[in-house]
Amino acid sequence: MAEAFLTVLFEKLFERLNSPEFANFFQGKKSICEQLRELNLKLKTASLLVNDAEERQLKEPDVKDWLDDLKHVIYRTQDLVDHIDYQLLSNSLGHESGTTDTTTVLMKMKFFFSSLTEFEKTVQVEIFKILVDIKFLLQKRVLLGLKEDTQNTRSSQRSVVSLREQHHVHVHGRDEDKDKIMEWLITNEALGSYKIGVLPIVGTGGLGKTTLARLVYNDTKLKEHGFELKVWATVSAEFDVIKAMKIILHAATNSHSTADIDVSIKELRRRLKEALRGKKYLIVLDNVWDENEDNWAVLKPIFTSGACESRIIVTTRSQQVAIIVGTGKSYELSQVSPAHCWKIFIDHAFNGELDTNKHLQEIGRIVVEKCKGLPLALISLGGLLRFEENSNKWEKILRSHVWEWCESQNNNIVPSLWLSYRYPPSYLKQCFAYCSMFPKNHEFEKKGVVLLWMAEGFLEDNQLEKRLEEVGEEYFDNLVSRSLFQRSSRDDSKFIMHDLVHDLAMFVSGEFCMAVEDDNSLEVLSNKTRHLSHTTTSATNCDSVREGLSRAQNLRTWTELSIESRNKMTVEFFVERKFLRVLSLYSFSLSFVLPDSISKLKHLRYLDLSQNSIIELPSSICILYNLQTLLLSCCRSLRRLPKDMGRLINLRHLDTIGSPLEEMPPQMGNLKKLQMLPEFVLGKGHDNASTIRELGELQQLSGELYIFGLQNVDNVNDALGANLRCKEKLTGLTFYWLGETMDTRRESEVLEALQPHTNLKKLKIYSYAGFNFPNWIGDSSFSNVVSIHLSHNKNCWSLPSLGQLPSLQNLVIQSFHGVETIGAEFYHGNNPSNNITPFQSLETLTFHDMPAWKVWSPVGGDDRDGGVLTLFPSLKELSLNGCPVLAGSLPDLDTLETLHISGVYGSYFPEPRSPTSCCARN
Repeated sequence: MAEAFLTVLFEKLFERLNSPEFANFFQGKKSICEQLRELNLKLKTASLLVNDAEERQLKEPDVKDWLDDLKHVIYRTQDLVDHIDYQLLSNSLGHESGTTDTTTVLMKMKFFFSSLTEFEKTVQVEIFKILVDIKFLLQKRVLLGLKEDTQNTRSSQRSVVSLREQHHVHVHGRDEDKDKIMEWLITNEALGSYKIGVLPIVGTGGLGKTTLARLVYNDTKLKEHGFELKVWATVSAEFDVIKAMKIILHAATNSHSTADIDVSIKELRRRLKEALRGKKYLIVLDNVWDENEDNWAVLKPIFTSGACESRIIVTTRSQQVAIIVGTGKSYELSQVSPAHCWKIFIDHAFNGELDTNKHLQEIGRIVVEKCKGLPLALISLGGLLRFEENSNKWEKILRSHVWEWCESQNNNIVPSLWLSYRYPPSYLKQCFAYCSMFPKNHEFEKKGVVLLWMAEGFLEDNQLEKRLEEVGEEYFDNLVSRSLFQRSSRDDSKFIMHDLVHDLAMFVSGEFCMAVEDDNSLEVLSNKTRHLSHTTTSATNCDSVREGLSRAQNLRTWTELSIESRNKMTVEFFVERKFLRVLSLYSFSLSFVLPDSISKLKHLRYLDLSQNSIIELPSSICILYNLQTLLLSCCRSLRRLPKDMGRLINLRHLDTIGSPLEEMPPQMGNLKKLQMLPEFVLGKGHDNASTIRELGELQQLSGELYIFGLQNVDNVNDALGANLRCKEKLTGLTFYWLGETMDTRRESEVLEALQPHTNLKKLKIYSYAGFNFPNWIGDSSFSNVVSIHLSHNKNCWSLPSLGQLPSLQNLVIQSFHGVETIGAEFYHGNNPSNNITPFQSLETLTFHDMPAWKVWSPVGGDDRDGGVLTLFPSLKELSLNGCPVLAGSLPDLDTLETLHISGVYGSYFPEPRSPTSCCARN
């Protein structure tokens, strides 16, 4: 039996309603305790019905309505539980902040013997309302004939196949199609009388039009045939000429600048023409639906500014679109052959190798027939069955009524996709359905989506050996491996949902998730709407937004997707939505001071205020005790954080990169759950700022950390107290000193004390003024270091020994004004007899602004066999910039492919030996 969508929600509610914390909190309040017990019993009864309801919702609209009404009640119960949890947390923090033991006892006695408080009365009223609604739904079950399911729904599943393996699965059955389109691209005869050729690829949804276009787009032969510009633009179903031009312009210029905000269509046309002018290009317009000839007439003259023999490929399901845009015959994409269908299925169901279970193979072949040559159907079902070892599960999927029902209905739900949704665990279902709030073709990043899931409480936190973020990444990879998410064709680091998959997610989520792209969409918001993405345009009417929000009283998510309009909305639009867990106002044109009213959003877990002109955050933000993620990057006017930030004890991600903070607030060490802190700014040392010692309490820090203002560390013991040596999850460190120093010895001691864990991968050091570097920097125990950047030192006369770092691939040495010679110490350090090949993995080496550097001594040493060790045996790229007195010749660099020389006047360097190399000198 598959797990129902609501299963995981019920489980979490049962856990909290039966928790000792709740029992203690309402101790002596008999009426509330009885209500909570009754609520728990009614919820358990309802939970037994959801599997049957979810199985039947596809063909029985009344059952789907009942399921949606139950979901609404569950969400309201969650909000109630969250409200109580906040009060518990607030009380505990109030006690920690200095309430005496005597006062605490008196408060408890008053609480026990007094009548209900206003808070308790509010809780009691809400429980009563929820009970009325759930009793009505339980009565309605009889009319619908819903049956209880007492079976254990947890399924036995195989382990998750890695995302990397699935990402590189071969595309079967499209070689001939690709060859024909490539021939069209490179053969001028195909143009006829047209300057620019347009080829529509036409086919039904899920047939692989985008995949085929991507195969062509990524072919290296295009460059050989003079295509100097490639542009991939995914066009939404709701076609907007201005938006389409912006998409193409951004792709053509590889820029997401906001310089084209609110510009006229005439100016956009001019900029796009300029971007294409004289270039032979290939533009792919993916997923075009619009059948309005006038829109194409606007775009067509722009494309003609490119060079002759440029090409445009349009993927579409519409024959009418093909007629409008094509300059010749369309390419009709056919179904994949049965033999290739079987190969696709093997790749995804058996991970590329036939299972020894013959019975599974027999079932698999019948499943392949049912998919009718649609690659998306084969991939999604294969991704589902790969997780199931039990042949009974395979047979159940094969016998499902969904196959016949979907074929008899006029809808966009593909049977295999429904089954791919129906059978995964419920925790994956809610994560998948949540993403229906994004518009079709919206690109999203894994990290960002995981943080949203975490804020919504979708991630199971009972896995002590894994961080919540790691759990979320596993969920995401799981959905990718099931082909419910797929990589973007335009940007390999981002993901999208296929149109048909998005249709499925919208069906599942119903009115609970919405993507609002115009004011008309705001009219359908209701009290059931929980998760909302909004795309602001120049035409957005603030009154319409306010009216829409007034209907969405229970909203949990508002995320702004547009960065292309100057917003007239303010934070006050949202503060009355008291159940908000996610508020993303990225580039929302907020300015001045954030209002105190932000504190009303007590359930808030995720707040993104990045790219806004905020001057100050109110101190009231520090009572948002549930806050997990606070994003404040590139707030160019923000110089300080509130002094009580240390009260945000659940904060896990704090990003202030690009904001000119002068210091970190005091007691940062209280934020013990912090996972991501890209920047830590050290002030000049007073009680209203944190010292570097506070980092010692942040044991869970991961990723990269930038420590700015190290000149303000007065006490070396504070640097030792940062305890970087024990932070094994940190992969990157940047140390930055600012201004002149009078105590170079102290700087040396500070850097010595900041020795990190050997798991470090990247190290950058700026403006360090010591006369030498500590030995740990080049110690071979740092075997994971792949990149080092050392910049701006006036006192060192020699470079640190870095040659024994076995994994170092990229090295930049910049502005070392005291270095005159680079020799043995650089390669071997204090052990010249060392017979390990120096810089064995180094691929790129840059020296920049080295005004005193005269001699580069190619000292290699001897290997074990008595020969001479080769320096830089893997070096591919060398840059020498601003080294005016360097004399001599290069070391022997047999592997060098690229040499950049600029501002080197005193030397003679022969060209690299490799025939593929290039030499630039000026």
